[in-house]
Amino acid sequence: MLNIIPKSFQKAHSKQFNHQTMQADINLHPQMLQRIAELEQALKFELMLRRISDKVRASLDENYILQAAVTELALELEADCFATLALNMEQQTSISHPPTLTSIPDCQTGIISPTSNPEIDQPLRQGRYVHFCSNTSSFQERYTFFACPIVNGSENLANLWVIRDISRTLEDYEIYLVQQVANQCAISIHQSRLYESAQKHVEELNRLNEVKEDFLIRMTHDLREPLSNMQLSIHLLEHQLTEGHLRCGHISQQDFACSKTFTYVKILQLECEAEIRLINDLRDLQKLEAGKLPLDVCEIDLENWRKELVETLEERMQQRQLILELLFPSSLPALISEPGYLHHIMSEVLHNA
Repeated sequence: MLNIIPKSFQKAHSKQFNHQTMQADINLHPQMLQRIAELEQALKFELMLRRISDKVRASLDENYILQAAVTELALELEADCFATLALNMEQQTSISHPPTLTSIPDCQTGIISPTSNPEIDQPLRQGRYVHFCSNTSSFQERYTFFACPIVNGSENLANLWVIRDISRTLEDYEIYLVQQVANQCAISIHQSRLYESAQKHVEELNRLNEVKEDFLIRMTHDLREPLSNMQLSIHLLEHQLTEGHLRCGHISQQDFACSKTFTYVKILQLECEAEIRLINDLRDLQKLEAGKLPLDVCEIDLENWRKELVETLEERMQQRQLILELLFPSSLPALISEPGYLHHIMSEVLHNA
């Protein structure tokens, strides 16, 4: 079946379609402009918030944080702004922009004081913002006040205040801006107080470390002298016993070496030397912590080092009827270390064993 549409109908239908399209474009144009304006406003808001946040987070000083927030908000909102930092229930300090709110001379004492306005202070302490107008007769003009708490958990750290003429109340996006800046201030102030607390801990640790260092210095000094005298006395006693034995000549050298008197002297000598080594270890520890202990690191021949270590312990092994053998595989590479401290470490391990 063939349908034939007159050209006049086609032309009229085309005109009607074009008219409807133009009408739709005309209707959509304001919506597009509004949407573009909203996007531009959102972008401007984000850039503004980022810039203020960067300035607020640029320092760990509470006064600088609040001053930066107050200054930037005052410039962006074209209003008088200030922050109140609560020191305690009765005392608070204020940071303002402009530096002195000359346009509203009594606002801080007449409106913001917690003692005179508990109905304003209570919601702020609960973490809620307040927005109200002043109708006090003492003001020649009327103002709108907006206060947003700076809260960390359940603690009210401070309050951000914005003061404008009654004809320019804050828009929703401006209230949101102040709230976001207050959140950034809360984070920055919390970090500032954590840093301050950490600094106090570091100072206390440094003080305790100084006390420990002073104690080690005094202790090593006080113990070294009597131990040195004991070591000298033991050496003289051993010498006198040996000289007396040689003059008497009634017992052999081997029997004298095995006698109880000589054994007691050797025990005193070994214990005294152990205490002196302990004092030297404390001194070396002090130098090591101060970074003043030189280490003479070199390549160590394990075979020769093993012989020297065994020789120093041979007498003690014989007294306890023990046999000490140190076996090293021949394929071991050369050891790089500090010979004196390595010898001391191995000696302590073997003595404890």
